[in-house]
Amino acid sequence: MSLVDDVSRALKPLYDRGVVHMVHPGFFGVSEGVGNSQGERSVTVLVNGDDPEAYRAEVERLVREAGLNVTLSVKPNPARAR
Repeated sequence: MSLVDDVSRALKPLYDRGVVHMVHPGFFGVSEGVGNSQGERSVTVLVNGDDPEAYRAEVERLVREAGLNVTLSVKPNPARAR
């Protein structure tokens, strides 16, 4: 299992509600090597909404409850941009 698979499984309730669009490895939209130390476990969660911070607490809770130690970035789904 990959980290993305593990986080996606933890966020299934948000996928089912249509909140989460995708989990992407690393920090989406950041140049390679920027913001990631070697070996750091990080993912970006793309949400379907204009205010991704509105979902941050729930995303963090679900990931923590799944026992995953990961650095999260929560961003709006760029495909839904106005």
